[in-house]
Amino acid sequence: RRQRQMCIRDSTSSSWIEIYVNNELIEAQQFKAGDTYSRKVQIPFKIVVGNADSLKGTYNGEMIDFSTDNDSLYGVKTVLFDDE
Repeated sequence: RRQRQMCIRDSTSSSWIEIYVNNELIEAQQFKAGDTYSRKVQIPFKIVVGNADSLKGTYNGEMIDFSTDNDSLYGVKTVLFDDE
């Protein structure tokens, strides 16, 4: 499988992401407002984000939905990428 480009941007405040491949943490990143993070990654993988409402992201040119169904108390969201 080919790797595809993922890009995440924090638009309003501080937040964090964790990226997992095969349930192994491969990257952890903290953000401040205005920070941008890019990485090539191959499906399947999982992203866990904190303060999800402040993040915007794309994978392979498609928007990543960080705001729907996140934990309203802590703003944590898990997004699974397991199908191309």
